[in-house]
Amino acid sequence: MRGIARQWTWGLCLLALAGCNIEVEPIGASRDGGVRPAARASAMLLPPRSFDALRIASFNIQVFGESKMQKPQVVSVLIDVVRRFDVVAIQELRAADQTLIPYFVQLINADGARYDYVVGPRLGRTSSKEQYVYLFDTARVSLVPNSVYSINDPDDWLHREPLVASFQTLSTSNRPPFTFTLINMHTDPDE
Repeated sequence: MRGIARQWTWGLCLLALAGCNIEVEPIGASRDGGVRPAARASAMLLPPRSFDALRIASFNIQVFGESKMQKPQVVSVLIDVVRRFDVVAIQELRAADQTLIPYFVQLINADGARYDYVVGPRLGRTSSKEQYVYLFDTARVSLVPNSVYSINDPDDWLHREPLVASFQTLSTSNRPPFTFTLINMHTDPDE
C-alpha cells in the first residue's frame, strides 16, 4: 500500500469548469534526480496540442533547484515536457536562487514559445522550504489578475498551503473564452 500511496504525492485540483475540454496528465521525475523513463515516454507519446483541448499537467519535479538545472539532459527533458502542455503546476521548487524559474522559462521560450510563470511563497514547517509554480503558455491562456493566493491553513493541517490561480483561455473564432481555477498542492499520505 505504501508504494501505491506514494504515487499520489502530487496534486492538482480543477474548479469552475463547464463546457470545456481539458486533458490532465501526471508527469514526474525519479527520486535520484533523473527523469523517470515512463514520464519521458508518456510525454513523448502525447499527440501535439490542439485548440480543441486545453492540456494541463501536475508535475512534482522533486527537489527542483540549482543541482537539477546544472544537468543539461534533465533540463532538456523538462523543457520538452513543459512545452507539451498549456498549463503546468509544479511542486517542490527548492531553489534559494529566485532567478531559477525566470531562467528556466527563458530556456522554454528559446524556440519562440511564449510561456510565463507564477511562483508562490516559500512554504514548509522545517528549514527545507518549497514553492509551487505555475507555468503557462500565454498563446493559449492568460493569468486572471489578482487571482493568485495561498489557501489559509490556521489549524496547520498541511505542511505547505496550496497555491490557487485562475486562468482564462484565449477566445477563438469557434469558442468564447472561459475561466478556470487550479489548486496546486503537494501532499504526503504518510503524515
